Amino acid sequence: MAWAWKQKCTPTEKLILLALADHANDDGRCWPGMERVAQKTGFSRRAVVKSVKSLQAKGILGVTNRAVGGLKKSNIYTLIVDDENASPRCERGSHRCEPDDQIDVNEVHIEPIKEPSIKNNIPFLEIVNYLNEKTGKSFRATTVKTKNLIKARWKDGFSLADFKAVISTMAGQWMGDEKMEPYLRPETLFGNKFEGYLQQGRNQQKVVQLTPKQRKDEEEWTAILSPT
Repeated sequence: MAWAWKQKCTPTEKLILLALADHANDDGRCWPGMERVAQKTGFSRRAVVKSVKSLQAKGILGVTNRAVGGLKKSNIYTLIVDDENASPRCERGSHRCEPDDQIDVNEVHIEPIKEPSIKNNIPFLEIVNYLNEKTGKSFRATTVKTKNLIKARWKDGFSLADFKAVISTMAGQWMGDEKMEPYLRPETLFGNKFEGYLQQGRNQQKVVQLTPKQRKDEEEWTAILSPT
């Protein structure tokens, strides 16, 4: 505190410096909010901001911006003591280093946390579990090759619903077929023919939605247009 009294600055700056020194810990650092300093000194927030900038320019006060979890927090202020015998340290057990101002200094300069892209949250487990459920098999969602195949189709823009549609469609066609059932596997379903399998399912759904008359007409036209 004696160090703060000796600094050459305006009366306003000195009172604000004294307020900061009153909050400082043993290392000469503190992090009270501007509103708190304004309340303590009786000055406006604007006056506090202006004085802090001036004290920083004079080399009396160091200011470090702080962000925690992507949210901006109160700055950390460091009293720059140029005299080895002078100390801004607070008295242990006194009211000066108030608990509600204390925070781990290691949190300074923490980078904002980036939310992961939804596109990158690929539901490998849900896709493979659905495949196992429909086929009665036991593929693993942790297999590198399987994950790479799913990742490639996901990158192409296909969704979880598309994966389930392909699995349901091809399982409906190939289950019970001795020749085709072995192809109900990730290498086949999630490979380059994925979109074709998906389209098959959509075409089947379209046929199911037709009325009996529309289905009969379509079958007749198919027979006429098909080569003999």
